[in-house]
Amino acid sequence: MVTAAPAVCALCRHPATIADWTPIQAWLAIEGCPCGGFFIWKTLWEERLPGMAEMDCQELAARIRNWRAGGREAWISTTDRTVHGALYLSSARPLRSLREPPRS
Repeated sequence: MVTAAPAVCALCRHPATIADWTPIQAWLAIEGCPCGGFFIWKTLWEERLPGMAEMDCQELAARIRNWRAGGREAWISTTDRTVHGALYLSSARPLRSLREPPRS
């Protein structure tokens, strides 16, 4: 069951709606903020974004806006499936199961 609630985008700091897909999938859908809408692995949202530097958040938000301006979906994950890995932006949900990804 997907649940949606008003909140604040952790990247642009503007009001947004966050749809939580757990326990079906480990993804959040962020909508209604200036970023333009994106999907993010829930563990990144909870464990990594709160500690990211403001400049890094702004840079990622700008990348998402540019990505979305091209008409693509924006999915944020990491290259190595850990919360500390390099952030990866793709136009489709990563094929691997992220129901409960390995944690570092």
